[in-house]
Amino acid sequence: MRLAPPRGLDWYLVGCVVILFSIGMSVIYSLSVVRDAPGLITSQIIAAIIGCCVAAVVAAYDYRRAESLMPVFYCVGIGLLIAVLFFGDTVLGAKRWISFGPLQLQPSELMKLLLVGLLARQLAQLQEYKIRSIVGILCLIAVPVGIVLFQPDLGTAAVLAMTTFILLLAAKLPRRYWAVLLVVVAVTGPLVVANLQDYQRARIQTFLQPTKDPYGTGYNVLQSIIAVGNGGMWGQGIGQGTQSQLEFLPIAHTDFIFAGIAEATGFFGSSIVVLLLAMLCVRALFIAHRVRDSFGFYFAVGIAALWLIQFSVNIAMNIGLVPVTGIPLPFVSHGGTALVVNCAALGLLQSIAIRNHQRLH
Repeated sequence: MRLAPPRGLDWYLVGCVVILFSIGMSVIYSLSVVRDAPGLITSQIIAAIIGCCVAAVVAAYDYRRAESLMPVFYCVGIGLLIAVLFFGDTVLGAKRWISFGPLQLQPSELMKLLLVGLLARQLAQLQEYKIRSIVGILCLIAVPVGIVLFQPDLGTAAVLAMTTFILLLAAKLPRRYWAVLLVVVAVTGPLVVANLQDYQRARIQTFLQPTKDPYGTGYNVLQSIIAVGNGGMWGQGIGQGTQSQLEFLPIAHTDFIFAGIAEATGFFGSSIVVLLLAMLCVRALFIAHRVRDSFGFYFAVGIAALWLIQFSVNIAMNIGLVPVTGIPLPFVSHGGTALVVNCAALGLLQSIAIRNHQRLH
């Protein structure tokens, strides 16, 4: 492996991630103290250290050398997704994690980045648009989406599908092929809806009528909205929020961490989080705009799409604009696999920026 010098490192990305790390760690630490659960902050710190090491190694590696390896990585990801169905741990009715002693791996999080890499390779090598090429790309996305739906994890499946949609937009797919995609969506959409689990149907009904069952299915959403409102303009302070600190707000360290941030720091602090996340996406698109090769372009666009979709869905879920899903807030939510994968994505962007340094400046 040939290491690259740090010249050309994108410090905008580094700065945004460090601040997001700090905000997430502060909220998770406050929750670990009040709940007497030191394992929360300890595991997150360990994941952050591992993630930083992964980011450094990936940034030093020439991303162009990985293009030929993407099919292998994709197959490994598919294998891990299948393994979850047979050997995964069941939590809240879903199988999403594989345990290796004290460590847990969530393959669906890893698959997000691996799928982006494979799609970037396929689109970069696409010489001309033919129907079989588009069908092939749809098959590549259908396999992981189908397996993830079996876990079941509708949120991650939606992220994979929407990321593919954005990449196809970036590839300037001819209009006639969008008709094929519309037919696929029209056929598969009703099938997905018909096979939703009971708790997934309940989440959709709760989204439409959150006050119908305020102490049951609607509890999480209502408590999240109350927490956001409690923050006001300036917030109640880290460790002072009533909804998150008194445990009215469920899983405040993962799915609803944005509500905990809003309660602690108010509109001002939560707006900074949104701005930082938006800056990450904008910077990724800036790198994509200046990159020399198609593979790097699509990879950078795909990473920007992943971050944009995940932070948009997570924040919208916290304020009741979309049904509740298990989508984490990048670099902020508690979760080892998601954090390490996002750090790997950061490292890839740095690798692209370093090797296109002259065009970036």
